[in-house]
Formats: sequence, structure tokens, C-alpha cells
Amino acid sequence: MSRAKKIWLGVGIGFLVLVVGGIGALAFLGRNNPALAEVGDCFAITNVGAKRAVTDELSRVDAQKASCSDPKAIYRVAQKLSNTHAACPTDAYNPYVQSGIGRDFKLCLGYNVATGECLEESNDLRSKIPCTSSPADGRLKVLQVVKGVARESACDSFKRRDIFAAVYPVPEPHTICFAAL
Repeated sequence: MSRAKKIWLGVGIGFLVLVVGGIGALAFLGRNNPALAEVGDCFAITNVGAKRAVTDELSRVDAQKASCSDPKAIYRVAQKLSNTHAACPTDAYNPYVQSGIGRDFKLCLGYNVATGECLEESNDLRSKIPCTSSPADGRLKVLQVVKGVARESACDSFKRRDIFAAVYPVPEPHTICFAAL
């Protein structure tokens, strides 16, 4: 084989490696992209920016898909809407809106929590904390996750004044009963 053919073969193989590597890198980096989210996917949200004053939607956040068993995965996608102005089914959902990049959408995020877990809110960012933490404003304990029922009265059995019910009618009806920690 002539030297010129060897050079062109080397250039061709190098180009092929770059193309395949680039596609692989895009697939790897895009797998956590909120635009690819589906109902049931879990998200970790960090670095919350400002909320939009009128709608209370998160406008500047770092959101990444995560394993639902990851302690940082506080939210689960309950509904994906193509209309960014559409309302989530109830006020309990945390809306995440992405617009201006060609693929506008809204995710209605419900909490990804289990009975007995505790949460803390700091600067509009919720995180799971040990339930042994001392009581303070913004700290909540999940008293019960009532599956199959989407109404506030699902938490009435606790007969406490400090109960907060998060009602989620979609995708599977359930109610989360919270109390101050």
C-alpha cells in the first residue's frame, strides 16, 4: 500500500473514531437532560435560582435525571406537558418549565419520598435529611404515603393541626401526609 493511501486510511479511521466518540458523548451527556424526561423518572434539583414571581415556577435550576433510589432524587415526574402555560393537576406539584431552546415543555413534579423520611427546605431547595435533626422552620416529616387516594382527607386520621397533605391525582393517585419536624 502506498504511503498516500496509508495516510488517507489513517485520516479516515481517525475521523470515524471522532464521529463515533462524539455520538457516544452526546448520548452520555444527554441521558440526564430534563427534555428527555418521561413520567416516572426521578430528578435531583440543585442550585435553585430565582422563581418566576407570577407563576411560582422554578426558572433557573440545575435539574438532572437520577435513580429514584438516590437520596438527592427528591422529585418524580408525574406529568409532562407540551404547553408551558398549562397548569399541573394540583398545587402540590412542583412545576419545572424549560423554554426558549426549541423544545418547550413543563414537568409536573411530585415528591419522591417514603413514609418516615424527612425533608428540609433551604432557599427554595428541598433535600432529604436525617429525621434525628432538630426541629426548625422548613423541616417536614412524611407521616404516611396513602396510595390509591388523592384527597386531603386521607390525612385526617392523624388528628393533628400541623398536618399538610400533598395531593397527587396523576399518574397514580396518592396523598402524602407531612407534619412539621
